[in-house]
Amino acid sequence: MAELREAQVLSIGFSKTAAWSFITDLGEKDDIHPKKKAPVGARLALEARRLAYGENILSQGPILNNMKIKDSSAVLSFDHVGTGLEARGRAP
Repeated sequence: MAELREAQVLSIGFSKTAAWSFITDLGEKDDIHPKKKAPVGARLALEARRLAYGENILSQGPILNNMKIKDSSAVLSFDHVGTGLEARGRAP
């Protein structure tokens, strides 16, 4: 399943008229069709506003851009982070 999602994301990069929205966090473990439709629609609407109407809005969550190994740590950088990322509850 992860390979399919990666292929879908990579293919979007070749089109200026296509978009995607990550919704696996909204679904059920064994069902690809989420029961909660409103959050799915809200995320897709943000992508439509960005793509179709050219609005300069944050329409996706963080997407891994790069990883570098520094000493014994992995340093990750992300796109689509708005004003930044934060750790909640415990250190990253």
